[in-house]
Amino acid sequence: MLRRLTSSEFSFKSLAFEVVVVVLGVLIALGVGEVQQDWEENRRADETARALYAELGQNCVSLAYFQKRSLLVEQLGALLADDPLAETMDRLPVMQSDTSLVGRPYLTHVAFDAAQATGVLRLFEFETIRQVGAAYTFIEQYEELMRAVMPRMLDAFPADNPESPDLRVVLRLLVPVAGMEEQMRPIVCDARDLLAARFELEAPSDTGSSDTVAVQGRMLLPNSD
Repeated sequence: MLRRLTSSEFSFKSLAFEVVVVVLGVLIALGVGEVQQDWEENRRADETARALYAELGQNCVSLAYFQKRSLLVEQLGALLADDPLAETMDRLPVMQSDTSLVGRPYLTHVAFDAAQATGVLRLFEFETIRQVGAAYTFIEQYEELMRAVMPRMLDAFPADNPESPDLRVVLRLLVPVAGMEEQMRPIVCDARDLLAARFELEAPSDTGSSDTVAVQGRMLLPNSD
C-alpha cells in the first residue's frame, strides 16, 4: 500500500528552487564555455594575424628590393632601340647600381596556407579577408608566371658566356614580370598595413632596411645560387 507523502516530504517551493539552481548552473556553464571559446578564437585570430603580418612584411620588402625592375625594362628597351645588336647590359645606368635586377624576389605563403587549412580566416572581418586574400592571389599568379619565365630566362644566358645574354629575350620576359610586380607591390604592402591597424601590431618596418638583402630572394642567373 502506497504511503501518502506529507507536506514536509514534498514541497513545490523546494522543487522549483532545485530546478532554478539546475537551470542557473547550466546557463553559467554555457556562458563560461562561450567566453572560453571567444577567448580561444580571439587568441587564434591574433596569432594568425601576427604570422600573416610577418609574412606579408617579408614579401613587401622582397618586392620593394626589385622596384627598379620597370626602370630596367625601360632602359633595356631604349638600348635595343638605339643598338639592335647590343650584347651587354653594362651600359644601362640602373644595372651599374644594382646588378641583381634580373633576379627573383623571395615570396612565401606558408602562413596563409596554414590559415586556410585551419579555417582561422573566418574569424577575420570581411574586408581584412578580402585584402589579404587579394594579396596572396597575386602572389600565386606571380609564382605561376615565374615558373614559366625562369626556364626561358636561364636559356637566355648561355652557360659558356652568361655575361652576353640574348637581350631581346631578356626584355620580352621581364616586361610581364615588371608589370605584375608593379601591380602586386602596393596590394601586398597595403594588406600588411591593414593587419597592423586592425590587430594593433607593430608599425611596418622601413622597406629600405638592412634586412632587405637577407630576403631579396633567388637569382635567375645560371651562375647564381
